[in-house]
Amino acid sequence: RLTDNRYGFVTLIARPTMWTAFIFLTSLFTCIFPFGNGFHIFRKKSSHRCISKYTIEVVQSSKTTLVSSSKSNDAEEIDSISGIRQWLIERFGCTEHQLDCVIQDKQYQKDDYSKLESRAIWLQERLCLNDNELNKLIQRSPIILARKPDTNLEPKFAYLQKRLDLNDFKLKSIIQRNPGLLGYSIEENIQPKLSYLQERLLFNETQVAKIITKQPTILNINLEEKLEQNVAWLQQRLDLSSAEESRIIWKMPQLLYLSISNSVEPNLDWLQNRLESSHLQTRRIVMRFPQILVLSIEDKMETTLQWLQHRLQLENNTDLANVIEKAPSLLGCNIGTNLEPTLDFCIEALGDEQEAIQAIKNFPPILSYSLEKRLKPRLKEAKKAGMVIDTDCLNRMATRTKPAWDKSITLYKAKQR
Repeated sequence: RLTDNRYGFVTLIARPTMWTAFIFLTSLFTCIFPFGNGFHIFRKKSSHRCISKYTIEVVQSSKTTLVSSSKSNDAEEIDSISGIRQWLIERFGCTEHQLDCVIQDKQYQKDDYSKLESRAIWLQERLCLNDNELNKLIQRSPIILARKPDTNLEPKFAYLQKRLDLNDFKLKSIIQRNPGLLGYSIEENIQPKLSYLQERLLFNETQVAKIITKQPTILNINLEEKLEQNVAWLQQRLDLSSAEESRIIWKMPQLLYLSISNSVEPNLDWLQNRLESSHLQTRRIVMRFPQILVLSIEDKMETTLQWLQHRLQLENNTDLANVIEKAPSLLGCNIGTNLEPTLDFCIEALGDEQEAIQAIKNFPPILSYSLEKRLKPRLKEAKKAGMVIDTDCLNRMATRTKPAWDKSITLYKAKQR
């Protein structure tokens, strides 16, 4: 009796009345394949991992003798939504969690695996992705393969490249970090946001391109419910002019989509209360270093403020607020690898701890300059030139550009001749 199972293979079961046919077929198969406990004939992916190409692989099985009838039955199973999910897992290393969206997407239900494979190949060639980059892109957004290249992907790629003046490398970077933007309409979503950045925040085309390149997630945010509300809150809370809005967003584009109630506002209120600073003083601090609005209060800002207050011998919060107003970026510095070593450097360079502390109180930004790339090499050059290492020399080492510093060394040597 010949019985077809659901996988499209043929199982041969012999009965006493069919011994002749059984012996004949057995002889035939043993001539073609080494006989054993049983065999499976499976498709095998090619080196390009394209599942539309098949080769035959014989795999010994301990259960039953199976012979492939054709690849069409395999394709029918793959074409089902569960088959496509399995293909995505095997082909790109996707997880079940990453594929949750595939079940609900109507386009996936319409397409077969060969169309999805051709889109993957097109995407890889269009964005110059290697295999690993392609896998990561599909893992982040499996739904991208449901987008048709000619009517969806390529028009968006072309628009972004023309509108933002992107080369292929920058386009690739944006899509890798934010593949979700390919699901948005150009006319209804992407274009209005780019226009908003340019018209409302006064950015020119070059600035818009740089912001999107740095923070492509901005294109995913709702314009009315998030972008406009965040900008309005910043303007009202900090009394910002349009030009000031532009400057603070330019320094920290994340403010366009961060949660005001969960992050930005609590940080701002805490900082003002902790420093006992005025509204104007707090405003200046945020304008100079808007990253304060997202730093951890307990793990970062409070720890740094306590260190500054102790090591710089600051008597009250007013003195502490003055230091932070002059150098708000100190709140983002690491104590162990930046602040403490730089303070020790200043003490050693000047030879007096109290003089060094007073110098830092007068010019606290010195603690934020690179110790290895700027301060130490310049101290060595100053000593070699015979300069007197005092507070003024220390400030010059920190603040002057390389050409200006080199010129000061040259002029000093010339005067000593």
